Amino acid sequence: MKKPDTGMSKGMSASMSKEMAAAMPPFRSLYVILHGLVCVRLNRSARTVQLHFPSVPMHVYHYGTYGNLLPLAYGHDYALGGVRAGAWYPNQSSIEQVHVTVNLSGYGGLQCAPRSTHATVTLPWPDSLGGVRRITNPEASPLPDFLFNYSEVNPRSLYYVTYLKYSVGPGDHPDLTKCCKIIWHAEPVAAVTRLHFFADPPEKLNNKVFDAHIPDAYDRLNDQIFMGGFPLTPNIEPNSRWTFADCEIPDIIPNVEAQDYALSLEVKTEVKTMGDGGNCLQVVVTDAA
Repeated sequence: MKKPDTGMSKGMSASMSKEMAAAMPPFRSLYVILHGLVCVRLNRSARTVQLHFPSVPMHVYHYGTYGNLLPLAYGHDYALGGVRAGAWYPNQSSIEQVHVTVNLSGYGGLQCAPRSTHATVTLPWPDSLGGVRRITNPEASPLPDFLFNYSEVNPRSLYYVTYLKYSVGPGDHPDLTKCCKIIWHAEPVAAVTRLHFFADPPEKLNNKVFDAHIPDAYDRLNDQIFMGGFPLTPNIEPNSRWTFADCEIPDIIPNVEAQDYALSLEVKTEVKTMGDGGNCLQVVVTDAA
């Protein structure tokens, strides 16, 4: 009887293969890390996540491993593969405490219907969704942080950077595809791999430009994601900015990898202050009842 093909190289002994497997962690993690104005659509029924990048003047769009970021091309659909779909069950109230959150079921008739966005990335359902760099001066806004038709969207423990965590099992090879072509690939040799997406201005904004840019960016998100049905207005004092702490999990996401795109262009080995952020924040869209 013919023995089944084990996939083992003919030039590799069984003992060598076992040693290599033993040296590699049985499961590793991929962190998809989001910077700037990204709409994170959690589709619980389809068990998928879609990242929608509104097209905003002054924003540049990049993806990749930190230190090797590449342009995210306009008008394309991307997909993440090579990771395990997670079994995460979202806690709506917890999400609303730390992310700018739009619950579609909480606003009758509101739809998430993206149009004319810069790009879309489809991801499997994650193991978890979290954030880093908690706000340190929520008092920069009169309550609440954001307004919608005289009501509030008010995460008082807001995170500046959002991440989605995935498990990478033995034999898995995380990759990002565009039109079925692999454009990013990670060999699963490290315990933690990080894939970044940026939707940020390419330079630091002075207060005058910042005050005009932030409302305009969220107006464009409203038009392109919600067909004009959710005018989300940042409620921040003129010439003021939210500031954010250092990354709380630097062993997983180093401080230098938790900053704006403009700061990523500065060659440095250490970030001494992480409070100079304050560009657009991610918006998480849920359909929880």
